Amino acid sequence: YRVFTAHDEADSLMGHGLGNDGGILIIDEACKIKNKAYAKILRMLGDNPDKSTLIELYNPWTKDCKAYEHSIDPDFYHIKITWQDALREGRTTLEHIEKMRQDMTSLEFRVLYESEFPDKSKDALFDMSKVELCIQNKDKPKTLDFESPWLIISCDVADKGIDKTVIMVGKQNKETKHYIVNE
Repeated sequence: YRVFTAHDEADSLMGHGLGNDGGILIIDEACKIKNKAYAKILRMLGDNPDKSTLIELYNPWTKDCKAYEHSIDPDFYHIKITWQDALREGRTTLEHIEKMRQDMTSLEFRVLYESEFPDKSKDALFDMSKVELCIQNKDKPKTLDFESPWLIISCDVADKGIDKTVIMVGKQNKETKHYIVNE
């Protein structure tokens, strides 16, 4: 039984593996591990992949991780435990669940009690479902009408919540080619 840290890029894992007899590799808080570190962790299975097992434990904080990719991969066996499971098994009460729902943000409750990956993590600018929709529609033909005034949307994104995000909408004046901010 050995414990390693995957801190930063997990350089401390170099030179370690499960060995020729294989074994079980358990990754805790898998959603918080960077992809560069994950590559070094998964390499540990390589000594004998047929006799090795990977177990990922996590709260689903973000889709930007290998754990999410594995959660939608049919080659992985998935076990999802929700607050309903804990209630049915007598490990909590409905009163506690409702108190947590009131005390937490909707994101925290979704992750910690419903075990759902959010479309938008707490530090993300964009909702992932909207990004995926744009990717799906990327090949659809677009037409630009160069005769009509162009609608312009400008955004100054908040700096880690220190200030505010400012979005302005305006359009181009056909005659002067200057941009006018909508009031």
